[in-house]
Amino acid sequence: MASVGSEYDAQAYWKEQDFQTSARLHLQHWIWNYQLGYQVHPLVDIGGTRPLKIADVACGNGAWLLEVQRKWPRHEYHGFDLTSSHFPGQPWLPQNTNFSVWDLFTDIPAHMEEAFDIVHIRAIASAVRNNEVQTIVQKLLGLLKPGGYLQWDEQDSSTLQGRIVSKSTDAKSSMKSLVAVQKALHAGHGMLWDWLQDLPSTLEQANCEIMVNDVFNPSPELSRAWADNLLTVCMGVIDRMPERDIPLPEASDLPESISRKSYAKLVQEAAVESTKGSWMGMNQVVIVAKKLS
Repeated sequence: MASVGSEYDAQAYWKEQDFQTSARLHLQHWIWNYQLGYQVHPLVDIGGTRPLKIADVACGNGAWLLEVQRKWPRHEYHGFDLTSSHFPGQPWLPQNTNFSVWDLFTDIPAHMEEAFDIVHIRAIASAVRNNEVQTIVQKLLGLLKPGGYLQWDEQDSSTLQGRIVSKSTDAKSSMKSLVAVQKALHAGHGMLWDWLQDLPSTLEQANCEIMVNDVFNPSPELSRAWADNLLTVCMGVIDRMPERDIPLPEASDLPESISRKSYAKLVQEAAVESTKGSWMGMNQVVIVAKKLS
């Protein structure tokens, strides 16, 4: 059997962006807001009178950063991403907010080392391969001042499930098949999830105090928002799928193989199912760590 991972690069989706992807990121931000009820965890010391420097790494279109800036306008805000394609136009931004291109897998520029009081990152899991998260942890903590806070919001794709309205146990569901295909593609490309379960321990070993380790189940009333969000991701994957058939492991809800054509058909069928109430969603995890002196 050919390796699924050798045919499919999940990271390519995040490097080639368009306005539809940016629109999806706004929807994703809204889902996080609804689920959590906050942007910055209440235990993070952000509300004092002392001006702070706040960084949002892998910031996308800056939806989180701009909302936090509006609530606490006295601070200084910096958004970083490996591409500028989603950045808002700098002339329209508040004077205390700017966006810069920086790939967290590269060296930290000298002026950014231990420069920030708060560092935020969200939904970076597709950049983690074979549970190797140490580089990301080191870079994030390298941005933080001693005593600073790291807030890591992550989507746990190991809990991704397709939900259907039908009560029949033998009902065929394109939504469930699409979820199974996504999990097979991720597993074949080294997208494992032990690192997320172990992240609090990893941060503790890196001289941090864990203040928050919360898990949120996807809210059913957000079923359509979840479906629209994740189906848009799948639509973006279609052109990155190989044209020839890739054999898939034998498993429940999995077809024997997948190709660009059959994957596109599966996404379209799942989209039709979503109009009848089917959806897919996953747990969201929030970890807040304080960097010790």
